[in-house]
Amino acid sequence: WKTLYPKMERHETVPSSLMNIPPVLQLAEGTNRSPAQILLRWALEHNMVVIPKTTNRERMIENQMIFDFTLRRDQLEKLGDEIRQVLGNVAQRQGKSVQSMARLAWRNDPLRDLDFA
Repeated sequence: WKTLYPKMERHETVPSSLMNIPPVLQLAEGTNRSPAQILLRWALEHNMVVIPKTTNRERMIENQMIFDFTLRRDQLEKLGDEIRQVLGNVAQRQGKSVQSMARLAWRNDPLRDLDFA
């Protein structure tokens, strides 16, 4: 998620990470999960392949603990709407599309220009 967040000026109100947006924080608190687990579960529910970036053993264990809970459809939809809005705002400020910014994660991958839709 971090690759979608370019450095912003202090006065701008873009969250520093998707883990800091209110719906993620509310779901995390309500389900007794971490924000990272909520986002990983959301991605899994959307059949996305996610490779969490961590070298911290505790976070690795935490990241694996996303298979024993689910999010309700209304939770998934609300979270998806908010994620799209935040990413759209960031892309607009940068004069880019969300798709082009999302592909930053594949920056050095020669397959990044293929259309997988």
